[in-house]
Amino acid sequence: MHSIKELLKKLELTFLVLPLMLGLCVLFAGCQEDVAIQSIKFEAKPRDSYVVGDTVDESWNRIRIRMSDGSFNYIPGNAEGVQIEADTATPGLKNATVSYGGKTTTFSYTVFERLLETVMVTGGAIQGYRDGEVEIYKGIPYAADTAGENRWKPPQDVPSWEGVLDCTTYGDSCIQMEQPENDYNTPKYVGMSENCLSLNIWTTGTETEGKPVIVFVHGGGAIKGGSSIPVLDGTNMAKKGVVFVTVNYRLSGFSSLVSEELAGIPGAGNYRYLDVIKALQWVQENIDSFGGDAGNVTLCGQSAGSSLVSVLLASPISEGLITRAVMFSASAIGTDFLTPQEYAVSHNLSEMTLDQLRKATAEEITRLETSKKAMLDGYLLTDQMENAFAKGVNSSVDVMMCIVTGDVGVLMGKEEQQLLEPLQMLVGQQELMAQYRHAGGSTGTNYVCLFEYAMNGAKICEHTDDLPFWLSNPVSIYNEWDADDHAFAQIASSYLVNFATSGDPNGEGLPLWSPAMDDYGYLHIGQDGQCVMEQLTQTEMERVAHFYKVD
Repeated sequence: MHSIKELLKKLELTFLVLPLMLGLCVLFAGCQEDVAIQSIKFEAKPRDSYVVGDTVDESWNRIRIRMSDGSFNYIPGNAEGVQIEADTATPGLKNATVSYGGKTTTFSYTVFERLLETVMVTGGAIQGYRDGEVEIYKGIPYAADTAGENRWKPPQDVPSWEGVLDCTTYGDSCIQMEQPENDYNTPKYVGMSENCLSLNIWTTGTETEGKPVIVFVHGGGAIKGGSSIPVLDGTNMAKKGVVFVTVNYRLSGFSSLVSEELAGIPGAGNYRYLDVIKALQWVQENIDSFGGDAGNVTLCGQSAGSSLVSVLLASPISEGLITRAVMFSASAIGTDFLTPQEYAVSHNLSEMTLDQLRKATAEEITRLETSKKAMLDGYLLTDQMENAFAKGVNSSVDVMMCIVTGDVGVLMGKEEQQLLEPLQMLVGQQELMAQYRHAGGSTGTNYVCLFEYAMNGAKICEHTDDLPFWLSNPVSIYNEWDADDHAFAQIASSYLVNFATSGDPNGEGLPLWSPAMDDYGYLHIGQDGQCVMEQLTQTEMERVAHFYKVD
């Protein structure tokens, strides 16, 4: 990672060298024989859904042009000369033809019916679309643009708009560095900007009111990801009876940078956490218009999103916004939170004024080294996590926690892996949260799970491989799902929906999942999908507690 000064020096060098390189490229190109376009295709998967009347625009994508000499060129999907023939006049499954330079490629897409009704929310009227029985609203702004003077401020109120806001496409993800296409957390079909604070809703409508609400916070190491990732599509969850909400939040330096000027301001360095608080407040004010129950909200996250959820559980300002919490593959248990002042001094940002930082380019901000830990700022967090739980913060919230096989290499250092069998260590960390909460007089129930089911084509359950099953979305970076995968997804997603509904994951036909009590019990989901209750021993828990310096 680099400081802003280092990045600027590299930028100056680039400006000196680039003209020379371009000149050499032109000279070299002039010596080559003419080559022809052999074929074209989109670099990434084209957008797969539109709404009646949409313009089929692939401007977010790039067209890869294969030349007859074997080389490749790339142009934007909306470059001059690119022609797209597509029909969005009526709903249904369609095919588009894309032409450039005498060559063609095709892709399929679905056109959905636009909802004629509008919904009033904070800021104004919105309009979504329908996919069968599910109503979908995408890109609903829950806060103002975070650029300019709003950079490194708590999320500001969303400004009102005139007319009806089209909410049929995802909003921008937060600016981030380019991500590999075969990554669960790579945003799809969207732009990227600092105007990224939006959310999406899937619901079967308002005919049935008081449905449980799941608000999902994406992962990505707090540096990548977004609410548009395919695994977070909420269609199937809505069909199971919940209102499903996904949230964008600020990432990397836009989220957690702290200078000495900022250090004394409430919320410093905790902007992504405050973004999600703002989204939860929006849910409280508006979710009844989508058939949801504002008094039954489950905050759910995976990886960095899971760690974010655990931090909000320890925050006094989140009380009353969360009924239940679900954490897949991470928590902040055992983390010592720094104050913003301590962080600013240790990262030597005092030489940059706040005005200079706000004028830095977005690319420079994404490359700055910033903390992935929350800040003990006296506002979001007033205590270390174990102390907050001991004082009873969010003591009535029911909690469900899950660790997967592949989390060992992602979440654990070598010291932890050597102390105890790695998976037991991770399970023990989750059991610690349950014990902290019990000690603080919590009335909420805690459930812990070790997930090892491996989907078709995978050797083990890697980090994030469990998420498609919990959300009943047949998304895979391996092979297509087989019958076993589809059957197991019904079990896993039913656990989640039951928990969001009542605080108890158990239900008819499901293997028993008992709460984590003094016996350190947890549900073990094996590679074959068998679900059995197991326990950590007292000695194993003592070793975990000793490592995390818990008395």
